[in-house]
Amino acid sequence: MALEDTAIWSEVQAVMNSKTSYKYYHWTLQIIANGATYNSMKVISIDLDRDYENKYSDKVMVIAMFPKGSYEHLIVPYKDNLLCTLKGNPIGSVSTQVNTSAPLPSQQMRGTLIDTGSEIMEGNDPNVQDLISANISGLSMVRIQLVDLRLEQVRMKGMGAIYRNTTPANALRVSMLGALNDLKLPSDQAIKGVDMVKEDNTTVRDHVHIPAKRSFMEVPDHIHYNCGGIYSTGFGFYLQNSMFFIYPSYNIKRFSQAKKTATFINLPKNRFPQAERTYRTTANQLIVLVTGGTASLDHTESLILNKGNGVRYTDANNVLEGPGQASNNVYQIQRAKNNSEYIGEKRNTGFNNAPVSDQDITVNGYVQMSKMALQGGRHMQATWENSDPSLITPGMPCKYVYLVNDQVMESEGIILRAQTYSHMQGKGLTDDRHVSKTVVTMLIDKSVPWVDDEPQADTSVMTSTSTPTNA
Repeated sequence: MALEDTAIWSEVQAVMNSKTSYKYYHWTLQIIANGATYNSMKVISIDLDRDYENKYSDKVMVIAMFPKGSYEHLIVPYKDNLLCTLKGNPIGSVSTQVNTSAPLPSQQMRGTLIDTGSEIMEGNDPNVQDLISANISGLSMVRIQLVDLRLEQVRMKGMGAIYRNTTPANALRVSMLGALNDLKLPSDQAIKGVDMVKEDNTTVRDHVHIPAKRSFMEVPDHIHYNCGGIYSTGFGFYLQNSMFFIYPSYNIKRFSQAKKTATFINLPKNRFPQAERTYRTTANQLIVLVTGGTASLDHTESLILNKGNGVRYTDANNVLEGPGQASNNVYQIQRAKNNSEYIGEKRNTGFNNAPVSDQDITVNGYVQMSKMALQGGRHMQATWENSDPSLITPGMPCKYVYLVNDQVMESEGIILRAQTYSHMQGKGLTDDRHVSKTVVTMLIDKSVPWVDDEPQADTSVMTSTSTPTNA
């Protein structure tokens, strides 16, 4: 069956005909060193890595070209205090004229040079010793890592507190909001607040204790792992733009409840190469055409063989109160009243393995259940060409749509990572256009029907009547 005869085709046409068009940019980098501003000759590439599973902030690496003399004489000596502004100048789809009416993405960040050597001190090139001669002699390829100024201050903060008669989730909200009040940031870069997915653990604790001098960035993990737990399907927190996001990192069942979701539609790899329009947005949806290839990995069996498909631990409350009862000079202990035992995904072999947890005595069942959350999903990577990574938020629920035997199939999941690479479209020094490609890593439900099963696809995304909005 041709692609045009499937239910996917209507969505392909909706994306191609939508008002949402890919934003072309000409990126520039400014470095402020010792009070003076220096402009790059060319930005070669930008690597934006957002790992929502293992990290808590963006990793931004930029490669740019500067006149060699300005770099060696005026920037390198002040490498311990560099402010950088990465600016995207919107340009047309054909011409390179800057579109002054379009929004201008720009952010000032702290810069750290990756190559910390000094050609002046090394003395290998005599032309470098003089500023003007060095500028004439050539250009320096500069690799620099950029850090959000908000993160720079937040991660240096220390805190300690005791919250009484509250849930772990409320204690986390209050502690994070309170620590953001005294940051020394311009109003346009202030952290606006905390976006938190509703917690699983609603048990009120007598106290939630954060030890004194605890690093601010350690507080979320401390509360989740040591103060009763927050989610039963993993735990993640991330600073993106002006918000802190807190979410269950492996909950693949949130698609129908979430306010904003992403849907990735897998198309034949070479059917629409380098298509300009690869996505559209509605009030509550991001819909992406995957035109750059996919890859999948199901490591469930490896996890089960190495760590088991279940867990057992002893309830700490029973240890303190007494695990059994004495009667007729006999002390009886019942396993069912003292042990908590969970099985995640049952094995088809019939042999289930539920080893004792490394925390063999605990009351935090949410952390224990989180250890099995990965077993219900498979990793899927999708390449989004001509992407706009700003539309993806931490912990964003998603849906992956694909074809099996000409039938539309779909699997719900959650986004774990979005890595964007922006580079010059050409290789010449005069090329001004940068193109972007984002590799999105998802954890998707693997219990969907496959080739031998009757497809039960929900094609609501194909018939959406929501009015597209400009991204």
